[in-house]
Amino acid sequence: MNILFYHQNRFLPDELQEFFGELGGRPHFADTVKSAIAILNTHPIDAAFVEVRGFSDIALINYINRYFGGLRTVLLLDNEIEGAISAIKDGRFGILKAPCGLADLSGCLEEKRDWWG
Repeated sequence: MNILFYHQNRFLPDELQEFFGELGGRPHFADTVKSAIAILNTHPIDAAFVEVRGFSDIALINYINRYFGGLRTVLLLDNEIEGAISAIKDGRFGILKAPCGLADLSGCLEEKRDWWG
């Protein structure tokens, strides 16, 4: 099993190498979106552990969704980002890309009019 670790603290690299070696695979480590994408494109990866530290890391998640949709992926989130994702998932939200104009606002209200009854 080949695993991608993104933004992982490498305090256990020897243990991870040994563990995955026994399973016939190996861990791959990346600290940038660019290096993670390079690993995905050049190695058969079975699963990914992606630590999301900020919004720039969303680029890797988008890449995985677009080109590796079947990849088993675990997101590791700090409390702030987990709270933001939970708030969006648990709520009823429309999304507009900023900046937006009156036509965008009107279109969103029209599209979501079932929210207002």
